[in-house]
Amino acid sequence: SLKWIAAWLVVWEAVYRGAELGLQNSDGKLRSEGPSYIVSLAHAVLVTVWAAYNFAALWRADPIGKSMVTSVEGQEAMHVVYPFLAYLVNDLIHIAFPRIGSWAAGVDSIVHHIGFLILGVAALGFGIYPFPVCWLLLGELSSIPLLTRFFLINSGRGESLAMTMTNAMFAISF
Repeated sequence: SLKWIAAWLVVWEAVYRGAELGLQNSDGKLRSEGPSYIVSLAHAVLVTVWAAYNFAALWRADPIGKSMVTSVEGQEAMHVVYPFLAYLVNDLIHIAFPRIGSWAAGVDSIVHHIGFLILGVAALGFGIYPFPVCWLLLGELSSIPLLTRFFLINSGRGESLAMTMTNAMFAISF
């Protein structure tokens, strides 16, 4: 499973580097923080869709199948944890660790990431709780409008109809 986490880490890093190139002519936060937000948005979309698919498959499983990786659906459901763990590591590398010692590091974000790394590794390592893992990862749905807000604000569209709709979608999805 480490090979899958490493593979996804390469994917997220490639997305980050591509976003850096694409935003190199931008200004301010869009240039400095935009690549991380693009990785986060790509991750949120991927994990939400993948978790929803697995959640629907596990919905029909018996209680043991939902709590242990004993069914095909349970085994498949755990694969969504690989890009999730790789994303957390990538985000820590680009956002948290370079800012340690400053208020910008966001101690709450670091603790949040490390906590979810521990939960993800435990779920994979012990082969437990595919249904709750998918339910938890469905929470990434609210990240999509939250991350969209960053791009709207930092591209001068903070007072637009798109922002109003994004705020509504965040409220509904949260």
